[in-house]
Amino acid sequence: MTIDDVLRLHEDALLSLPDVQGVGIGEREGVKVIKIFTNRRIHDEDRERAGVPLELDGYKVELEVIGSISAQDSGETRKD
Repeated sequence: MTIDDVLRLHEDALLSLPDVQGVGIGEREGVKVIKIFTNRRIHDEDRERAGVPLELDGYKVELEVIGSISAQDSGETRKD
């Protein structure tokens, strides 16, 4: 199974976790990894409790704290 397949398979479950803001594919030392973007730091010892795996189907999972994401009003009026 490719990393794209693995991400697609687990994406909905990962995005349903309370601290997860997004998911994607990244690279670490020339190896593809699954990236999970979180709104706060999750220490390794807390990952299991938070539902964030160390790996998925043989691919390493890395966390990156990006904070909370929210849509903002651009202030522009749409003209259709």
